[in-house]
Amino acid sequence: LVFTQQSSIYTLSNNTIREFKSAARDLFLTTPITNVISFTKDTIAIWSNETGLSLINKAGDVLKKGNKKEKINYGNCSAIFKDKDSNLWLALDNGIAQLVINSPLSIFSNSIYDLGAINSVLRHSNKLFLGTTKGLYYLNDRTFIPVSGITAGCWSLLTVKEGLLIASSNGTYLLSSLSASVQRINKEYSFSLTQDKANADRVFVGNREGLARISLGKSTSTYQQIQNYGDNIINVFSDNYGDIWMESISKGVFRYTPSTNSTVNYRYTTPSGELTRVGNRIINSDNGVILYNTKGVFKYNKPVDSFSSSSFLNTE
Repeated sequence: LVFTQQSSIYTLSNNTIREFKSAARDLFLTTPITNVISFTKDTIAIWSNETGLSLINKAGDVLKKGNKKEKINYGNCSAIFKDKDSNLWLALDNGIAQLVINSPLSIFSNSIYDLGAINSVLRHSNKLFLGTTKGLYYLNDRTFIPVSGITAGCWSLLTVKEGLLIASSNGTYLLSSLSASVQRINKEYSFSLTQDKANADRVFVGNREGLARISLGKSTSTYQQIQNYGDNIINVFSDNYGDIWMESISKGVFRYTPSTNSTVNYRYTTPSGELTRVGNRIINSDNGVILYNTKGVFKYNKPVDSFSSSSFLNTE
């Protein structure tokens, strides 16, 4: 193969040059080629100062198309090299740049829609969904597309048998599929979601007043406020025993037991009685329920129904 800066790609065989009729040639008819390097046995890396990196195979198929956002803004590339980890290095007018080709990370950007702040990320039905302050989006061909019908701030996402549940500032929504209209279950401002361990058709919702419960059905779903705590419940999860744990803004941590319809409020995290109403964070870990705040890290002790200082972070 012969690569030219202005007139694309040709083949050289038996001292004869011919046009390389392929998708790769068509791609570079209007895009100047700056440098070329053999990337793998069957793959060729092509760098353009205008569009960045493209990858093609020897048949001329385009494996990766260059993106203008990948171009280097610090001068022209005069040479390109491959290191032992198959990353590419560019020799520039005023320095060098590394292209980490084999990174496990991907960066998705969007110039069409203002996504807002991202609050929740979930892979559902082989699609990546984002809950943001501007609504619900899904990833399609490296671009995030808004889901019609949800423009309010979305705080939590949960996969259930019936589809995707979304907790938002306009209530809780159910999206059965991308081709279906979104169903609004309730209007109350909702922050967080967790599934009932004893019944997959029941979902607990943390909202502005306390805890609610959704009962999912084939055709309709019902919503019921079951506990009023007078505070925002911003995080909720179900532990291994089926109890529902909740973070509040200013009233500490709550534990709700569905079987007895009872709640315990934990405002003190140490035996000495240090009050920590605000700034509490809780997680369900392999070591049980863990609480952390400005006072330290604490583990829930179920036999005595209290939190005590935890040493699980120790490396000894």
